[in-house]
Amino acid sequence: MRPSNPSSPSAHNDAQTSLEGTLTQRKILPQFNCLTQNIRKLLLNHLAQHVRAAFAQADSTLFKCAEKAENNQVQDMFFESIREVRKQHMLIERAFLQNIAKQFDNFIAGHTQSLHTESAIDADNLTLIQTDDFEESLLVTSMSNKVNERCNAALHGIEQRLALINSGTKPGKNSPLAPANIAESFYTALSTSSFNLQVKTILYMLFEQCVMQELDTFYATINQLFIEAGVLPNLKVTVAPRNTTASSPSPAAAPSTTTEASTRTPSSVQTQAQQASSAPSNHNPDASDPALHAMNEAISAQTETIHALLNAFRQQTTNQALPDGIRSIAAFSNSDATQEYSTTQLLHSLAQLQQHTAKQAEQSFSLQTVDSIKGTLIELLTALSAGSQSLKIAEQQANTIDLVGMLFNFIIEDASLSATSKTILSNLHPLYLQVALQDSSLFTQHQHPARKLLNGMAQAGVLYCAASEEKALQQKMQFTVSYALRSYRGDSALFEHLLQDFNTFVTALKQRVELREKRAIEAAKGRDKLLAARSQARALVESTLKAFPAPSIMRNFLEQTWVDVLVFAFLRHGPASPQWQRYAQVAQQLAWSGTVLETPEEQQRFAALRAALLEDVHKGLDLLGSHHPDVIRKTLQDLTLCQDTVQARESELAEKISSDLPSSPLGTMLGADDNLPLPTAVENLSAEAQKIAYQLEHISFGTWFEFDDPPAILKLSWFSPTTRNYMFVDSSGQRVAIKPLTALATDMEQGRVRMVLNNRTMPLMDRALNAIQKILQHFNYKHA
Repeated sequence: MRPSNPSSPSAHNDAQTSLEGTLTQRKILPQFNCLTQNIRKLLLNHLAQHVRAAFAQADSTLFKCAEKAENNQVQDMFFESIREVRKQHMLIERAFLQNIAKQFDNFIAGHTQSLHTESAIDADNLTLIQTDDFEESLLVTSMSNKVNERCNAALHGIEQRLALINSGTKPGKNSPLAPANIAESFYTALSTSSFNLQVKTILYMLFEQCVMQELDTFYATINQLFIEAGVLPNLKVTVAPRNTTASSPSPAAAPSTTTEASTRTPSSVQTQAQQASSAPSNHNPDASDPALHAMNEAISAQTETIHALLNAFRQQTTNQALPDGIRSIAAFSNSDATQEYSTTQLLHSLAQLQQHTAKQAEQSFSLQTVDSIKGTLIELLTALSAGSQSLKIAEQQANTIDLVGMLFNFIIEDASLSATSKTILSNLHPLYLQVALQDSSLFTQHQHPARKLLNGMAQAGVLYCAASEEKALQQKMQFTVSYALRSYRGDSALFEHLLQDFNTFVTALKQRVELREKRAIEAAKGRDKLLAARSQARALVESTLKAFPAPSIMRNFLEQTWVDVLVFAFLRHGPASPQWQRYAQVAQQLAWSGTVLETPEEQQRFAALRAALLEDVHKGLDLLGSHHPDVIRKTLQDLTLCQDTVQARESELAEKISSDLPSSPLGTMLGADDNLPLPTAVENLSAEAQKIAYQLEHISFGTWFEFDDPPAILKLSWFSPTTRNYMFVDSSGQRVAIKPLTALATDMEQGRVRMVLNNRTMPLMDRALNAIQKILQHFNYKHA
């Protein structure tokens, strides 16, 4: 941690200036004026030091997340977040300290207002709100509750002493030293940032580690300060610690009595805290990896929320259908049943269902609906219990079965997966029911091998669905699912083996796709140079013919043939080269010679340069290498005849001269690209299209777009800064479309093209659990 310098941060200075205006209105007893200011200064110093330490670790933590990202898009998101955190952390720190100072000043002034609104943070009363806000509220509530549990006695002593110096009024929720207010101050400071929930979760985790976990030491210091000032020096604290687990009361649940004058010193508190933090923890295997720990904290909180919402659903309705329209497992059992199936019976029936599905898959894969899986499971359970109708599945196990069912129903309805991928993955339903019932970490551990395998197969199905790769991928998915169904016996090592094997296949597949895309980009760059040169050559010919309106034969020759000569000179020698300048001059002289030369000086000049002009035309056609000598000779004869006819004032006759000019080899090479519309100026677009064009100019390669005509989902692979054309490839890396910037912006404005949201790259189970949580919250909101 970096040492603090309390006098330097501007946020700290701003926080101190607001104190003077509140002292005259304060309820603090006058004799404790100095003590109050010291506590305020200590609080701001302590928090300033530790919140800076939290952001100091953000770079390395986010970088580790980027290294472990499941795909390039997520990795880019983390790298971009590193840059944004560096930009914004000073503003966040400043806002955080200002929030703390405001709370303290409100306390001094006797104001009862709180920093937060009840609906913003009170997770117990939340109904239908944004999922991200809900997750943030859980994280804030969790970290403050941990401090309350850990520092129960110290916080009670502080509250009693604050009441004494505050004219006998207990601060309660308005205590500026309360963990909840400190955590909520950070929540408020972070709320204005643009970070997504994944990055915010990591910042909350770092805040908890560097700030909230250091409050033990701070609270001990504050109590010692009160004692030295003579504020209740002999206070005896009797506190009954909270029982966090109703079914497992703590042995230390009996009230404990301590004399605070003899409590631990700050240094002893810090030593014991360091010892506790260095002790091994079997409960948190990811504790050594802050990034992974933050991810698991978030999904654990989400899983708890979903189970609570499922329980609330069962209590609020007798409807047998879940909010996603699929029947609950309870709907398949007798509603009057009073006894429960044993765990052994349930797992045995699921094992039978797994083997039955495995045999079906050996013949052919068919879609396994959620209702069919649940119905077959109940049939097997009934047969196992000799047809008894008095048994039902235990509520907690029913929640798990319904949650897995909603997960696989999400897979079946997921628009980003092909029908074949949905069919293959649906066969894993009975196997994942066993995994979830035997190992709850499937839903709480991001690195669970079964979770990663399902995510990996679904992600591959989304990303590599092009015809050239889909067949091989589907065969691999079928093999993986069949092997899992045949071999699973409750050992998670099977998933690790299958995951490694599948990842090896996907890595090879990804390399083929990337190589194909790389070749497409290289080809596009070459074609782009060709288009840029061709555009410049055409512009020169167009301006030349505008200045010298020549007969049709000369016009056609310059537009169809001589343009290619100019392009070759441009690409081979550059626009500043003597070769380009000479061939540009040939175009101008040839067009000029096709106009009537009125003055003797012009006629003399034409006669002097004619032989050299025709010689250079011959050299230019030779440069192309695609014209037969006889064709070149005939072309020169036709051009000479045209010149003579024009100078003889026979313009109508000159127009009738025709020549069979060969097609442009470069035009043939470019194909449809040669007919791309010339880019219009962005300024000529509508205001909305201009905004879209600006966004497109700053968009990242790898972004996916959905097109209506023809229907396709394509990836932006490359953008030409010269022609301002965008190249799109399909999921196999093959080039599919080229779109000029202005045309793309116009299509997006009119809704014919849309950017695909980032959830395309989000892991399947994350997307599914987010959707499940939202639909359950919506149900509870309607029935509240």
